[in-house]
Amino acid sequence: MQKRGQATVFIIIGIVILVAVFLVLFLRGGFIAEQISPEEAREVLASQVAPLEVHVEECISKVAPEGIKTLALQGGTFKPGNFRQYNGTNVEFLCYKEPGVTTCIQKPLTRANVEAEISDYVKTQIFTCLNLNQFEQGNRFRLDTKEINVNTRIDDNRIQVNVDYPITLSRSGVETTVEEFSSNLRLPLGKLIDLTSEIINSEISTGEFDNIDYMIRNRGEIIVERHTPFPDEIYVLQTRDGSLTFQFGIEGESKI
Repeated sequence: MQKRGQATVFIIIGIVILVAVFLVLFLRGGFIAEQISPEEAREVLASQVAPLEVHVEECISKVAPEGIKTLALQGGTFKPGNFRQYNGTNVEFLCYKEPGVTTCIQKPLTRANVEAEISDYVKTQIFTCLNLNQFEQGNRFRLDTKEINVNTRIDDNRIQVNVDYPITLSRSGVETTVEEFSSNLRLPLGKLIDLTSEIINSEISTGEFDNIDYMIRNRGEIIVERHTPFPDEIYVLQTRDGSLTFQFGIEGESKI
């Protein structure tokens, strides 16, 4: 009986060791990943490149427009500092009052500044969309990433968002790296920024902007509305197709 009991113990120990080895190899992808040739590994990794590119670029195309539309409603910034709340939105004053000055003072709004804000936004918010684990799980390869960098270019009618995010897939000693992703958004932010400067310059030089004349000359491509919540002015610029709305404020001076 004693010998049979000892044999049973050794059998149990052997089974436990086998299970442990199996789990270690399984978790490391040993049974599948390490047994294929480099040529097969290259094929497996190559098959993942296109789906990976599609996933990352879909996330750019989802996150960037959401942020751009918020930024445009707030006067070209994600963090309004000197603003008027209008229809539930903090709208930045792009022309503000100073004591003893008869006209407002323009706050520069450049494409470069807005590009930088969009880039910073995408750099952080893209991770709310990305799910890279889906490419690693079940495929028996390793996925590594490096630091992400984003560059944005605003043209008159388009916004190009370029993301440099090295993603390396490796298996059986073979590596494939994908790092350049982009999305081209058909949003006329550049044109709205230019119009904003035109309106402010007119307000400073003549005290008003003739929005009706502007819309006639430009065949209603951009609808310009001027609202006057005392003592300020809020300009609302909207594309004819409703794809983008840009708001900004001109600070007034209360006489009370």
